[in-house]
This record gives sequence, structure tokens and C-alpha cells, in this order.
Amino acid sequence: MTITRTTATARAKAGVVGAAAGLLAALMVLGPVKAQEMPKSLAEADAMERGDRLPISDFYSTPKNLGASKPGDLLRQESFAGYALPPGATAKPPIST
Repeated sequence: MTITRTTATARAKAGVVGAAAGLLAALMVLGPVKAQEMPKSLAEADAMERGDRLPISDFYSTPKNLGASKPGDLLRQESFAGYALPPGATAKPPIST
């Protein structure tokens, strides 16, 4: 059996339409997803931002010996044990260039 270019194109288009219909159906089943409630005033927005901010620490302060470093040097590091990895997973620190 010989498949013509027109037949192959039609099959490809049908596959795309079918995938789009499947995605639309899945989204309809999930229903609406609510985002974070928007603030009603500037004061409320300010309060939301204060509640979300991270604590200020010296980690992000400019180091005193910055002039002795080269671009790409690791300026400081801090250990952290708050990650939860699934069993068998490993994590490696980023590589500095």
C-alpha cells in the first residue's frame, strides 16, 4: 500500500487535532484553578509582601575581599539540609566555572 503525501499530512493533522481535543477535555475535567487572591488595597498588598519575604541575612552582603576574587569564583557557601529527596535520588552542588 502506498501512502501519498496528502494522506500522511491528513493523518498528522488528525493526530494534532486529537491531542488538542484531549488536552482541552483534561483541562475541563480539572475545573478552574484559583490563583492567589489579589490585594484590594496598597496596604493589603504591602502586608502580603511582608508576609512572603525571606529573612535578610549577611549571606548576600558584599564580601570584604571581593577585590581579591575573579569572575566566576565562589564567594561564599552555606550548608542546607532542608531538601527532601525521594529514596535513591542524589543531589550534587552546582559547578562553578
